[in-house]
Amino acid sequence: MRSGSTLLQHILHQHPNLKSYSDINSLLVLPRLLLGASLDDICVKPMDIFYLGKKIPLRDKFDRFIWISRDPRDSYVSSLEYKWASAFWPKGPKQHGVATGLVRRWQRVYRHYFKNERDWHLVRYEDLARKPETVALALLNYLGLPYANVLAFDRFKGLGGGDLKLRRERSVHRKSVFRFRNMLSLE
Repeated sequence: MRSGSTLLQHILHQHPNLKSYSDINSLLVLPRLLLGASLDDICVKPMDIFYLGKKIPLRDKFDRFIWISRDPRDSYVSSLEYKWASAFWPKGPKQHGVATGLVRRWQRVYRHYFKNERDWHLVRYEDLARKPETVALALLNYLGLPYANVLAFDRFKGLGGGDLKLRRERSVHRKSVFRFRNMLSLE
């Protein structure tokens, strides 16, 4: 949650050989896969509740997996700001200003990656922000796709690329700065 997966999904959606679905629109595709439909060259982005269970449903229907990771402090601040933090999961009691329920939620989600690290292509959000061309090229190589400029993307490109969680502002929200400085200090 708030790891940068929407940004990554928009980047993938720009490739001419790939159809990429947002987390909400993935709900339209996953039932078709469950019923046995063959969908080639698609990328689905299930909501993180997909990973709260012990086993990933429909795992055998996909041949490649991408995991995006972000500094947990940034994810936490962003989740609080967007009120997504407690969606489908209780915040839990606070310890040192951090909701322990959310930490447990992220631990459960991340277990899917750490259990089978070699099955996933890891993308670090910080790397994507710092050197987007390098990360995008490595990602396209992993997916077996020819080079395409996937970094020049429109904000919303059709139903598959749209996601209501994207902010319209280009700056860091003042509440995020306050939370990071006052609640998530490294001291």
